[in-house]
Amino acid sequence: MVVILTITIAFAQENYQEPTEKERSFKSGIKGGLNSAREMVSAGKVSGQTNVRTGIHIGFFMEFPVSTTVDFQPELLYSMQGGRYKDGGTNYTDKFDYINLPLMFKIYVWQRSLSIDFGPQLGYMIGAKISIGGTNVDIYDEEALKKFDASLALGLSFKLTDQLDLSFRGAFGLTNILEAESNYKNSVSQLSLAYRF
Repeated sequence: MVVILTITIAFAQENYQEPTEKERSFKSGIKGGLNSAREMVSAGKVSGQTNVRTGIHIGFFMEFPVSTTVDFQPELLYSMQGGRYKDGGTNYTDKFDYINLPLMFKIYVWQRSLSIDFGPQLGYMIGAKISIGGTNVDIYDEEALKKFDASLALGLSFKLTDQLDLSFRGAFGLTNILEAESNYKNSVSQLSLAYRF
């Protein structure tokens, strides 16, 4: 992370372009897109990841200019997460839904059009079901489930127009989502379109 940030800042300084008054102003908008979610599992000497649960994310964002090359972008997103796996011939899907609060810093590396985005993400679980062979079972009230989640997010954004952004982001879980000896951490990749008002 330190190496990436150092290279990014150096590159941004070399490709500096004075931002317009519009680019320096506060902005807000909506965003949404596709999720590719997994659970990173570590139990004793066994570690791995579940198969992908495909879902969506949708919500709002704001942009606050910090400097000529850096913006701060807090977001509030509904996000479908979890993972799929198979045990003893039975298919299981963890359907964990969150309200996430990514707190992203955007470092522009090319003409305020391409940015590297990074920051912490805080989440609160609002729904939890497990699909067992196609039958959904609500497990939200299970004591073993931790409702709060923390992740580190890293991604890229590209301005298609003044109002439309395309971005790709990965969020890597830092906290265990289960009260258990084994570790279950969220991992989600997101492809998003954002629209500024």
